[in-house]
Amino acid sequence: MRFMGRWEEAVRVWEHLLTILQLQKPQNRSRSSNEYLANMPLSETRGHEVKIREANVYDSHGNALSSAERLSNATSKLKKSLRMRRKIFGDGKPHSDIAMSLNNLGNGYLEMGKLDKALKKHKRSLKMRRAIHGHQQPHPHIAMSLNNLGIVYQKMGNLDKALEK
Repeated sequence: MRFMGRWEEAVRVWEHLLTILQLQKPQNRSRSSNEYLANMPLSETRGHEVKIREANVYDSHGNALSSAERLSNATSKLKKSLRMRRKIFGDGKPHSDIAMSLNNLGNGYLEMGKLDKALKKHKRSLKMRRAIHGHQQPHPHIAMSLNNLGIVYQKMGNLDKALEK
């Protein structure tokens, strides 16, 4: 979705999607719809896809909040997405969605001026992306992580480290 600077509108869209996802949870449905859904075959894969979609929505919502300069709300949503993705894909296991969450949270911390936290998240993202794509293999996600680390080091005033990245 491209909102071309209309970030408050984007935030409202993602909030609406989160509301829809919350209403779809079993505890938020009426008894009759729960009974109806209980009789429907719902594979474990389908349930897994719904959780992945929800984590993606939290991630996108966090990014939109960050772009709208609502930074504390943004990091809250990005942290939730990261927690969900770790639960879905396994904590400590390299996965591209977890690496993206770490990257996005690092960017949120960078925008807030929390450079130590930003550095930590971007380092974790890079480590995971290298585990996924290989240490010496060129890959756009690795390039993104190196670029983000360079930006953090630059903001920290460590230009030698920034140029190294």
